[in-house]
Amino acid sequence: MGKLIKADLTDTDALEKVFKENKIEAVFHFAAYAYVGESVTDPAKYYTNNVINTINLLDAMCRNDCK
Repeated sequence: MGKLIKADLTDTDALEKVFKENKIEAVFHFAAYAYVGESVTDPAKYYTNNVINTINLLDAMCRNDCK
């Protein structure tokens, strides 16, 4: 059974620590925002969370050989 790790994807140092301290083989990312109306009224919030934070996670995965 796997371990659930909650992490703030804006905190790249914490992400790096999580990957260094754990043998992570798979990642499930459930942190996306998905409300269409709100995404129209506040696109920056959605871009930051859904694009930039996902890139932060993918970068940490790549640096730590998590396929």
